[in-house]
Amino acid sequence: MNIYLALLVTFSSICGCNRLVPFPDDVTGIDTTKYEYPEPWQKGYLDIHQISTGKGNAAFLILPDGTTMLVDMGDFGANTFTQEVMSPRPSAARKPAEWVAKYIRKFSEPLANDGKIDYALITHFHNDHIGSFDKQSLNDPDKSYKL
Repeated sequence: MNIYLALLVTFSSICGCNRLVPFPDDVTGIDTTKYEYPEPWQKGYLDIHQISTGKGNAAFLILPDGTTMLVDMGDFGANTFTQEVMSPRPSAARKPAEWVAKYIRKFSEPLANDGKIDYALITHFHNDHIGSFDKQSLNDPDKSYKL
């Protein structure tokens, strides 16, 4: 497991995703034949997906045994003092968490786990990595905390 984390840290520090490629199942009227998508995960392979929503960062890993891990999942939110780095990816039609959940569900299909995550890791406490709360943030059903 330590080798996976070392690879993740190395890979995450040098790579990022800023492609304007639609999700394979979210393409109304777009010719998807010109886009290349990653091959589906196979047992024994390590998949590392670096996800940037333009409002935060996340990494999604599928380990060789099919275990999944989400590293960070941020959202600058509406109240931020940080300058926007890029426009929302793939669009502002959904919140960053919705895009990441949709992405994870799509690329988890070979696991037949409906996008469930086995482990989550927060690298540091900045809102682009853990999220933020503001007036637009949802309350939990008991309203005892923000989601």
